[in-house]
This record gives sequence, C-alpha cells and structure tokens, in this order.
Amino acid sequence: MNVLKYLFKISFYRFLFQNFRNGYEQYALVQQLIVKSPNCRIGADIKLVGVGNISLGNGCKIDKHTYLNAGGIKQYGKDGSIILADESIVGHGSMIYAGGGKITIGKRTRVGIGCMITAMHEDPHVNPDVSTSQHSHVFEEVIIGECCLIAGGAIILGGTELGDFCIVGAGAVVKGKYPNHTTLIGNPARAVPRLGFDKKE
Repeated sequence: MNVLKYLFKISFYRFLFQNFRNGYEQYALVQQLIVKSPNCRIGADIKLVGVGNISLGNGCKIDKHTYLNAGGIKQYGKDGSIILADESIVGHGSMIYAGGGKITIGKRTRVGIGCMITAMHEDPHVNPDVSTSQHSHVFEEVIIGECCLIAGGAIILGGTELGDFCIVGAGAVVKGKYPNHTTLIGNPARAVPRLGFDKKE
C-alpha cells in the first residue's frame, strides 16, 4: 500500500511539474508576442507555436483560448507565417493553423468565435493503401481581405482568397476565390445575394 501511495505521489508531482513547465513556456511565448506587438490586446490562455513567424498590426485583438500556429512542420523543412493587419480581431477559441503555408488577414477583419483557418490539408491524390498517418500534406496560401466578417464556427480552407467586405456565415466551410462584397453560407459554401436595407426618407 505504501508503494502505491509513493507511486501516486510521484505521478501526481510529475503531472504538476509538466503542467507548470508547459504553462510557463506558453506564458513566455505570449510575453514575447506582446513585446513584438505592444499596441495589441492579447487575451489570457492562448497557445502559440512559431511566435517569430506571427506578425500583428496596430490595434489587433486576440481573444483568450485561441491557437495560432506558424511553426511549420519539421519533415517539410519550412516554416509558415501568420499576418494579421491593423485592427483585425480573432475571436474566442479560434484556431489559425498555417503549418508550412501562409495566412494573411486584412485590416479591420473580424474572425468570430470558434473559427478555424488552415493553410494545410492532406494530399487528396495519395495511394489509398497507405495509412493516413503517412499521407503527405499540401500547403496553400489563405488571403482574407479587409473589413471582412467571418462568423462563428466557420472554416476557411487552404487556397481560399476572399476579397474586401466579404461575409462568411456561421458554420460555413469555404474554399475558393471570391470577389469583394461576397456573402458565403453553407457547407460547401456558396455565394448568395446580400440583403440590403431600404433607406427611409
């Protein structure tokens, strides 16, 4: 019984140590990003990978519990990059995963709660007999224009280019190139007419 208590204590303290170390490492990365971008508001408990490849413009806001990964993948030997232009906002719990690709978000664009933007996907032209863990990855650039609105839960896939003033509906899955003032909804996303408001005289 004493042996079990001893083993439990060892595993418990090891668990505490690992969490403390991981927490401190992330804290140090967040502080590094804050020093790089003093005019930005960065929330608590965010996770960063590849801080040196993340660029924030003036007045950006990153809400808490977000995940930004521009660290690349070692096996491909290249890093990614994430660029957030001035006054852009990344909502609570969103994930921006560049991998070895590049993601650019324009000025005053708002990414809603729980969105995912990724520049990486698995190569669809692979041998079906190969296990999924051995599939190669493809990196495609993502460009989101200025003053866009990405509603909560939307997914932006690699190879997507959105013009300025675009709106992506909640839960939409977007891939492709779309001009300015496009409104996208659904899975897969499709363009729909934007409703206007009659002006009262």
